[in-house]
Amino acid sequence: MLWYKSWLETRWWFLVGLSILIAAAAGVVLLHPWVMRMEPNLETLGGPMGEKIRAAFNLMRDYRTYVWTQWWSKNLVEIWTLLAIRTAAGGLLAESSHGSALFTLALPVSRRRLFGVRCALGLSEIAMLALIPSLAVRILSPWINQTYRLSDVLVHSALLLVAGLVFFSFTVLLSSVFTDQWKPILISLGAAILIGLTWTLAPDFPLFNLVAVMIGRDYHFYGRIPWQGVLTALALSAGMLYGALRLVERRDF
Repeated sequence: MLWYKSWLETRWWFLVGLSILIAAAAGVVLLHPWVMRMEPNLETLGGPMGEKIRAAFNLMRDYRTYVWTQWWSKNLVEIWTLLAIRTAAGGLLAESSHGSALFTLALPVSRRRLFGVRCALGLSEIAMLALIPSLAVRILSPWINQTYRLSDVLVHSALLLVAGLVFFSFTVLLSSVFTDQWKPILISLGAAILIGLTWTLAPDFPLFNLVAVMIGRDYHFYGRIPWQGVLTALALSAGMLYGALRLVERRDF
């Protein structure tokens, strides 16, 4: 019953988000031939900007790098982060603003159980949102006479999930403080935008760069897993989820 209740609260965001991501994945793959045909037009571009565009295009000649630039470090990470934040929002405090929290608390289960089920379902959903559309990239690639390795899909999806869990956990923590469901979403989105801007302006700034782990930069270019970033993300996420659980258990409804 608890699993079904949590599913009803998040199902439409999950299904719509999954559809959007699959469509975006198909677009990335099917647009590759068109992007490659743009090469003659790039020769007319001059100046520093033209050089940068041509350099980026030369990188994308490699299909694996093309997928990384257009999917793992752009479309997927942006849409997925938004969906992860939205999935994490809600819970008992949000229910209290609608008057249904007392009914939920009257169920013969502990608050810890309620919290755990909702978080577990949310994690399952964002894991599927990372993996299933990315599998579509592998499945559709032969249509344009290209191949994409299953190992790349699995590793990149795992890195996105582990690092992106920080945003999910942060939103869960905020949802254990605010009864308004939209405040946690807006605050988390603001934090995500700020982190994204930091990455854009100074991609090598901190020792633990959340965006670099999410997009799998080190894995793509150097073939290595950023274990320091992975462990840091897991530690941060675990700490925030535990803090959220303690707040929910002590809350007077």
